[in-house]
Amino acid sequence: MGFAIGINPTSTFSILTDGRGFSPGDQIEDAAGNSYVFVKASAAITIYDVVTYDETYITTVAPATTTNAARGDKIGVAPVAFASGDYGWLQTYGPCTINVATLCAPNVELTFTSVAGVLDDATTASLKVADNVIQTAVSASTATTKAAILNWPAAGRTL
Repeated sequence: MGFAIGINPTSTFSILTDGRGFSPGDQIEDAAGNSYVFVKASAAITIYDVVTYDETYITTVAPATTTNAARGDKIGVAPVAFASGDYGWLQTYGPCTINVATLCAPNVELTFTSVAGVLDDATTASLKVADNVIQTAVSASTATTKAAILNWPAAGRTL
């Protein structure tokens, strides 16, 4: 992974021309130590969505749900909204903001929900865990965005 000068992780691109020099799967680190991976969205992604992506970085790059994340699939967070087919960066390491469900508790194991891109602290059997995503503040009484820490997250075990 290289250090990138001049990249903007909050930009998306509809095509890979204009000398951008990035390819799906490229990984960079910004000046603050946050890490990002370059992907092509296979579905529309909302800002701060928790996104699952597979080893191709283009076949399955979509907001994570209870049905689309296979164990071991990587997870990133979208620092910007993507249209389906857009190229852009997902954050994979460092402090960020994520979409969470109502009254989601901080510093507990988070699970995927049926709402695309949103994590929760639910412990219902058959839910899949989002390993290495830690929400650091209590969410409000409505679904919201909250501060979190990413440590190379991936889809984990099923409860």
